[in-house]
Amino acid sequence: MTMKYWLEHEKIIQQALSNKKGRIDWPRLQQKHLAKTKLLQHERLIHLLVTLSFGSFSLLSFFAFLLLDRIEIVIPAIVFLVTTLVYVIHYYRLENATLRWYKLTDKLADKLK
Repeated sequence: MTMKYWLEHEKIIQQALSNKKGRIDWPRLQQKHLAKTKLLQHERLIHLLVTLSFGSFSLLSFFAFLLLDRIEIVIPAIVFLVTTLVYVIHYYRLENATLRWYKLTDKLADKLK
């Protein structure tokens, strides 16, 4: 899922929380939010595993280059390194989104009290 999808959901929850006049079905909204939070957590876990895998591939290809002293290994090492950096940036964004959503979950729980 894309970051745009997560941000749209976050905006909907924030608008509902700031709504003073309208009637909002808080239990239903909370259920929807919790379901999407589980999806976000699952995506975060998958991206963590992929990031760790590509990080391992980067290290292995770097050590293979040092041990074997073959220039052909540099190209895969660079590809793995760049891919790892992209995944680290994406994982960072997912982690921050998850933390923001935990705060929204707390605010929704307060509305149900």
